[in-house]
Amino acid sequence: MPKPIHSEEEYQFAKTELARLLDTESNSDAETWAILIDVYERSKLKPNAVDPVEYIKAEMDLNGRSKADLAALIGPTRVSDILERRRKLSISMIRALSEKWGIPASLLIADYPVASAGRAGRYNLSKRGRVPGAGTVRNKVA
Repeated sequence: MPKPIHSEEEYQFAKTELARLLDTESNSDAETWAILIDVYERSKLKPNAVDPVEYIKAEMDLNGRSKADLAALIGPTRVSDILERRRKLSISMIRALSEKWGIPASLLIADYPVASAGRAGRYNLSKRGRVPGAGTVRNKVA
């Protein structure tokens, strides 16, 4: 009978038991074990130990969610920017993911690397910003 997990030994047992149940045709307790394992793992995770982008990808993969599902929460123009690390999650995105998908906000606010410059840095103002007789000039950076 599944019971709450309080130690590393109980955690290892629960994972073994879940794997055993998933290999059999009768997996009546499998969902309960999975929930108990999830609760234990969430209690042991340090927010900064989890990469928010990887967590979102895992959430999508484990729950059969698509980019379209993510777009419905954070906006269609932001999905690729977030998943490809060109942009960080905004507060409104974090709130939406936390409320709709149940991802703890504390996991989503952790700092994570983003791609350098990327598309956003392709056009920069020149050093002076102006050319005599013209308005503000943008120079294309290779």
